[in-house]
Amino acid sequence: MALNKKGSPNRIQVVKCAGFTLDLNFLAEMILKQVPERSMTITELHSALESIGVVNYSSDDMSTLIGRLSATGFAINK
Repeated sequence: MALNKKGSPNRIQVVKCAGFTLDLNFLAEMILKQVPERSMTITELHSALESIGVVNYSSDDMSTLIGRLSATGFAINK
């Protein structure tokens, strides 16, 4: 039995919403592996997060990450 087309085709609208949560300790460890000299600026930190794939974060998340990095002897310059 053949299928018969009736009417005009309608586009399927796909809405993709996904959210992933990364542990701040994991992010700090990834940055420590990327930067062996343990010193960077805020702009370099933003670039490092972007290279890992983290592009959407709040200022609270950033201050917590800076605190974790500072606790391990990492220097964040402004």
